Amino acid sequence: MWCLLQLPVGAKYHAGKFEKNAFLELSEGRESLDRWLSNQKIHVETLANTAQVRSMDWAKTEPYLKAEILRFSDLYAIAIGKPDGWRNVIGASLQM
Repeated sequence: MWCLLQLPVGAKYHAGKFEKNAFLELSEGRESLDRWLSNQKIHVETLANTAQVRSMDWAKTEPYLKAEILRFSDLYAIAIGKPDGWRNVIGASLQM
């Protein structure tokens, strides 16, 4: 069975226009995500260089990280860990 599809003369123009718009939205979304990730990286580096976190003393680190979770609404959780596998997570109920 054959099917013949007839497109209006301007259909190719509109399809190209929609394709360009979709590409532009995708590009803008990627740039937005890249900026957000860059900001998160800076934030984590800043936290990692504070005296509380550098001490790796959980009694000192936990209250500080809890306050950071409350201060930044786009943070879901903050975790710290050591090479031997020790870790603690603040802000999320993750199963590790």
